[in-house]
Amino acid sequence: MKPQRRLLLLPFLTAFTACGISRDWQEIKTAPMSRADCYDGLVFVATRDKYAPDIRECDRGLGTWQSRWRVVTRERFGLYRYRLIAEMLLDEGSAQDGWIIRYLVEQEKVSDPRRDRDPQEGDWKHVGQEREAEALLRARLERKLGPKP
Repeated sequence: MKPQRRLLLLPFLTAFTACGISRDWQEIKTAPMSRADCYDGLVFVATRDKYAPDIRECDRGLGTWQSRWRVVTRERFGLYRYRLIAEMLLDEGSAQDGWIIRYLVEQEKVSDPRRDRDPQEGDWKHVGQEREAEALLRARLERKLGPKP
């Protein structure tokens, strides 16, 4: 391929890579426990924090858990929604050493304020992660599943 043709493809390639969402996973290491106890603890903390499970995306055998979107209105800032995504890294842990759980809370906002009343799926725009919710979740996971001093 000639150099001029390669340069013509560059804008298209960068446009596709810009569409990806980067995720900054948070991680905790649990105390030694069975895989089932770890997953049950994760589910307990998540549901206690009012995250409703998206059953299609939760798999006990794979150690994955995801909540449904929760919609909130923030005065003056518009309509937001967020969800929890968590997974146990099964290849990097064991019942004797403990498990690594990685998680994040995704956040989206209605991009057009005129669509706040009845937003469609295409009206939501990714706006990063909900850091405060992640910090609260971390504290609860560490209390429930973390090593005891």
